[in-house]
Amino acid sequence: MRISFKDNFVIWFNVAVAFILIIGYQYLGEALKYIAVPYVLYLVWSKDVRYFPALIVHIIPGSTISLLILTGCLFLTIYHFNHVKFHKIRWLIIISLLPLPIFYYMTLMRIFTLDKGFIDIVVPLGLYLGLFPFYYGVLISDQITIKIWRAIYLVLFFTSLLFFMPFINYYIRLFFFAFPLYLSVSFLIFNKRFRSFLKNYEIFIAVLIFIMTLFGGYMLTFTLLGSGFVGLFLAISYYKFRANIKLFTKPYRLILIFAILTALIIKSSSNYNFNVSDTYNPSMILSSNVLDYIQYKALGDRGHIWEGSWEYLKNKQMFWPPYELPKYNLEIKNTKTILTSIPVHNLMLELFRNYGFVIGGLVFFVYIVKISLSGRLLLIRNRDIYETLFTSTTLGVGFIGALTGQYPLIGTFSFLLLGVAGLLYGISKNIVT
Repeated sequence: MRISFKDNFVIWFNVAVAFILIIGYQYLGEALKYIAVPYVLYLVWSKDVRYFPALIVHIIPGSTISLLILTGCLFLTIYHFNHVKFHKIRWLIIISLLPLPIFYYMTLMRIFTLDKGFIDIVVPLGLYLGLFPFYYGVLISDQITIKIWRAIYLVLFFTSLLFFMPFINYYIRLFFFAFPLYLSVSFLIFNKRFRSFLKNYEIFIAVLIFIMTLFGGYMLTFTLLGSGFVGLFLAISYYKFRANIKLFTKPYRLILIFAILTALIIKSSSNYNFNVSDTYNPSMILSSNVLDYIQYKALGDRGHIWEGSWEYLKNKQMFWPPYELPKYNLEIKNTKTILTSIPVHNLMLELFRNYGFVIGGLVFFVYIVKISLSGRLLLIRNRDIYETLFTSTTLGVGFIGALTGQYPLIGTFSFLLLGVAGLLYGISKNIVT
């Protein structure tokens, strides 16, 4: 399906409006957000894939607008529950909706018992609401074209530039999808056949962001590189070693690997020692001390956080959602222990801390199933390069991002990751049927 000049205008006009609004939010605050609410709701409720790139930009500030978009995806999922596109995943929607009555009750209780603003009350629901852009993506998947993929590719470039601009106060979480995507392109262009499928400007911006990130070492993290190289491995596997892809399309395998890695790091971190004088920064990734840095990030950084949160969860036997987000003990460089509420930087453990073992485990299961469903497109031969790149990046970011952080389901990221995952699953379903 070709996109006309009118369609291109609709795409980029709304993207431009989105960028103007997010910059305006910095200076006009919540007042402008409330003015923008009807417009953003219209974009969501229209179920028009031409608005998808603009909606990606709208989630950058987080809080009010991103919660509105995620809530819109929830209502659309319920409203279209019997839609033919949901035929094979209706069981997954039912599981996704099971915690909703509990969260409704908990939110009401928090409103009447906690002395906090409404946004602070509902923010803990953000991880749960982050599940529903997947179904939104499935709903609009039959409208997707190469032009839309290219628009998303370009929007990620423009949002990445914001990451380097000092006058932008937002943390551009979308960069955690953009960089792995551009890393894959930067390596794959050495293949002449692959290079012929991309526009010259697409190659240029991928290499530009990759190089800018390498030289801006403070932005380079183990999570970014890990996500990127897993995505690159899967993209290469699509053309050379297709058997490797099946691992990422089986949710029970992903959950097992995830749990084993988390348990091993927690176990090993208790025996990991480092000097108080040691300093570790992202520039070490590019130095001869890279193995020391990786060991520190896994055991000295993430491991101690995971260990502290897991001990709290285990001792308190947290099976159900708490009224307030609990604090846990964190050991600081083997010298002291503090009580903290910082995120756990592991999606499974963070969901347990927010929602308890039962609801948290259910949400994590649904998340992993959705990530694995998106990978099914790589099992189908002769797909275009954009589908291959976005699928491999979604799998890489979806797994590594969940292992080392909780951002895959937060409001400033989940619409992109799970929305694209829904698009990819919808495409694979349309092809098979």
